Amino acid sequence: MSEGQLARALSQYIDDEFGGSQMDFARAQGVEKQQVQKWLKRMDVVVVGNKLYSYRRDLNSTPIGDDQNKK
Repeated sequence: MSEGQLARALSQYIDDEFGGSQMDFARAQGVEKQQVQKWLKRMDVVVVGNKLYSYRRDLNSTPIGDDQNKK
């Protein structure tokens, strides 16, 4: 992700860029409407710039000590 770009929910992106039409968005992406509905149902897909991202995991914000890594 580029610094300074805000993430938008996929539903918001479709509303803003495709007038809310899931079918038009699906056509533009070369996928079936059912795929778009799957992405929307997951609720963890966001758009940053013109890229689609999906949540995978939370990241630790602090390093773990070496003694914990040796267990």
